[in-house]
Amino acid sequence: MSEITLQEFMNDKDIVAGDYQRAHAKCADGFTVSIQASRWHYSEPRQTFSDKFESLELGYPTERDELIMPYAQSPESPTQTVYPYVPWDVVEKMVEKHGNIVAAVVRYK
Repeated sequence: MSEITLQEFMNDKDIVAGDYQRAHAKCADGFTVSIQASRWHYSEPRQTFSDKFESLELGYPTERDELIMPYAQSPESPTQTVYPYVPWDVVEKMVEKHGNIVAAVVRYK
């Protein structure tokens, strides 16, 4: 996968397992984070694909990122928590800050 936009990543059917779980997004600087949207995730709308997401669920970033810390469920464990309903523009800024998405990877805990 070459560098892609957040919108392209969210609508890439090839990186969705089953009907809802995406692979994690890997950015150019090595930062990796789960970016999810579906009826089972904390996103708006609560669907897997959309032309206009208002917010997304993030989870388990490989490092702390101050842009998303206000949304952390467990701020004391920033790499081991979920970030519900993160506004689209915040996610875009985070992805751009880390050099944009360059790969979709499966991470195991």
